[in-house]
Amino acid sequence: MAKKHAVEHESSERWLLTYADLITLLLALFVVLWAFSQMDAKQVAEAMEAVLGEGEGGSAQVSILEGAGKTIDPSLARSMRQQKEVEALKEELQKSGLSDVIDIRSELGKLNFTLKGEASFESGTKTLTSNVKKALNLVLPTINEKIKSFSKLKISIEGHTDNIPISTGEFPSNLHLSTARALSTSDYLINTLNIEPRLIAVQGYGEYKPALPNTSSENRKKNRRVEISVITGETVKKTTEETE
Repeated sequence: MAKKHAVEHESSERWLLTYADLITLLLALFVVLWAFSQMDAKQVAEAMEAVLGEGEGGSAQVSILEGAGKTIDPSLARSMRQQKEVEALKEELQKSGLSDVIDIRSELGKLNFTLKGEASFESGTKTLTSNVKKALNLVLPTINEKIKSFSKLKISIEGHTDNIPISTGEFPSNLHLSTARALSTSDYLINTLNIEPRLIAVQGYGEYKPALPNTSSENRKKNRRVEISVITGETVKKTTEETE
């Protein structure tokens, strides 16, 4: 009899376990809803773009919540798409064995290609190596796509060296060498890859704009470079909520 009573008592309390599970699930749901309510328009748009991607004709602003008065500039979505393009390019360079020749970075309104000095130019010369030409050929479709998409696009090419002096008949100083290397890069883009000359500006900075302090051979190696910046000129507009 005592055993039967114990079983009935245990069965009568099972509903408490189900009730506790239900309360836990409801609490989790409310926490998730609260978290979504704290997300601003930018965060929601970025999450949507990461999942769905950006459709064609992204010149109009993207509505985040209909009737909520929150809009976001589509350049944010384009920036995220550009980052995906950069990752894809890096994979291609890796597969082609050219990842040590050129480095790619994505910024809002700008796409940067850094030609690494020793892998890109013959020592002490302005001559592009065959590997850097292959790398430039590989990234050309991406540059052309930017040219088609942005009417105010500009391409800046900057030459840089380390701080070790050079004095030859062809290059009396590092300024001469850095400018010559930038010009060689420009010539290749124009004459071989058919980039319009009007889009390109060339500068040589010698040792005066180092990426890193010239305190070690490794740093000096990284300072010997040519930087190609594809500048689209777009900027982020503030959301309507921020401008009110």
